[in-house]
Amino acid sequence: TRFDSYLSDDGLEIDVTEISTELTRFDDGYYIVRTIYTDGTYEAGSEPYYDNHQAFLANHRCMMRKLPASLLEWPDIDYMKNQDIHRQRMYLDAAEDCVDLGKKVMFEKFIRIINLIWDKYEISECF
Repeated sequence: TRFDSYLSDDGLEIDVTEISTELTRFDDGYYIVRTIYTDGTYEAGSEPYYDNHQAFLANHRCMMRKLPASLLEWPDIDYMKNQDIHRQRMYLDAAEDCVDLGKKVMFEKFIRIINLIWDKYEISECF
């Protein structure tokens, strides 16, 4: 196959340029990367596989870092704005943890809450 040149005793390495996607960059969200293992002896659909749950949250992380600078002004620190900054970070960390545990529904719930904070302060894309 086209991947034979990548085989070694240490495993299989695939150059990410070999993976095709319609996106120029992954949108923030919950992704499951499935790796299927086969030596040709398994029937189609019965091969052993591994699902790797991943969260792509680059835009959310970028907005999280920019939120304090856009909301806080010394010495007049608004308590509620400060709390929203901390809540947003807490929910984003919780969302990432949900992905590690394979809890997609809970991940989506936390992202909805985070998006409410973005909407409240009229913050949109970071890039």
